[in-house]
Amino acid sequence: MDDRARENKIREQEMLLESIYDTIEFGIIRYVVKNGNDCEILSMNQAALHMLDYETVQECVNDGFYGVASHVSDEDKPKILSLTNSLGKPGDMVKFEYQAKSKSGDSRWISASSKLLKLDQNQNPVIQRTMTDITEKKELELQLREFDRCRKLYEKFLEFGPEN
Repeated sequence: MDDRARENKIREQEMLLESIYDTIEFGIIRYVVKNGNDCEILSMNQAALHMLDYETVQECVNDGFYGVASHVSDEDKPKILSLTNSLGKPGDMVKFEYQAKSKSGDSRWISASSKLLKLDQNQNPVIQRTMTDITEKKELELQLREFDRCRKLYEKFLEFGPEN
């Protein structure tokens, strides 16, 4: 295979990977943590933009990492920060679920995993977070819990009945 054919093959593979990255159904965000607590968004795919209710990567970058993080529920923020800070070496990964509000105010449940990919040239951690919108699943779980609660009340009613 000559150099031109190799270059074409590499370009085709890059285009395929880019296509997969942009069309896959779960969100992917890569960011670098600088100076211990300042984060810079490196990239994100279309699914992540959609979940976070952004139109473009630039709009999200302009909002900044903490602007994006402001959509996470207050009760879930410390858990996510603690789990992410526990990533010690490249390859370490944590999984978690959290509730967030989109920019339009809709509440969403997200299942996520964060993985420490590498340390950059300044020894800052580069992290990749994958996200799946599990709102429908969580809503069904809540409905099932409510149904189960009602069923138990009904069983108690039948047990003690109006005659007792």
